Amino acid sequence: MWVHDLWPESLRDAGGVNNKIILGLVNLMTKSIYFFYDIILVQSPRFKDYIIEQGVSNDKIFYYPYYAENYYKVVKSKSTEKSIFPEGLNILFAGNIGVAQSFDTIIDAANIIRKEKYNINFIILGEGRDKQRVIKRVSEMSLENNFKFFGSFPPEKMPDFFVCADALLVTLKKSKIFKLTIPGKLQSYLACGKPIIGSIDGIGSDIIKNSKSGYATASENSEMLAKSIIRFSNLTKKEKLEMGKNARKYFEKEFERNKLLLKLIDIFKK
Repeated sequence: MWVHDLWPESLRDAGGVNNKIILGLVNLMTKSIYFFYDIILVQSPRFKDYIIEQGVSNDKIFYYPYYAENYYKVVKSKSTEKSIFPEGLNILFAGNIGVAQSFDTIIDAANIIRKEKYNINFIILGEGRDKQRVIKRVSEMSLENNFKFFGSFPPEKMPDFFVCADALLVTLKKSKIFKLTIPGKLQSYLACGKPIIGSIDGIGSDIIKNSKSGYATASENSEMLAKSIIRFSNLTKKEKLEMGKNARKYFEKEFERNKLLLKLIDIFKK
């Protein structure tokens, strides 16, 4: 079994379910599921303690992170995608537009940056249940010139967009469970060799800092996110390129697909 999310916590924090009876039943269900498996893989090493508390023996649990598919790689920019990016510094967010992604943090940071007179754009790729509310709030704050919603595209196209951005953005709401989770997009961001800016706690923040691929500040702190983006905008081209190279190096060391598949074979042999 490969555990990507910790339930019922993810159901509560990302799904907005607060009914104690339902959460209790889901907790009982997940404990039962864990019991019947011989090997439990976890996408984050910080999942281990939680699952042990669920009554699972430590020797059944193995850290096995996501890998990025082979099409997530460093590519050359194409005129088709490059032409739709506006002038200025472009910060790209890709993925689900939901409550868990704390988009209000991004919007408030954009408002702070505008007041500082910086020409910075937020490029948003994706869909989600919070998208219409986000677009409405962007409009209410007169930030339409700073946000571009490009919609959703096949995963195979993402590197063509990523290469046109100056940096890639990852955000999560403040939550105990999200501190333990490695966001799935982090691997694809690293694989594409671009600088990363995060408003994220816990292990996601640690990965950005340890890889030296960008800047990470606390979840839901729009002021610190704005400062990170302004700080990044003031870097030289060489410094930005170095962050991108560091991202790719870290990906190859920690999350490269073939290495992880060999690791999986070793786990099965044990």
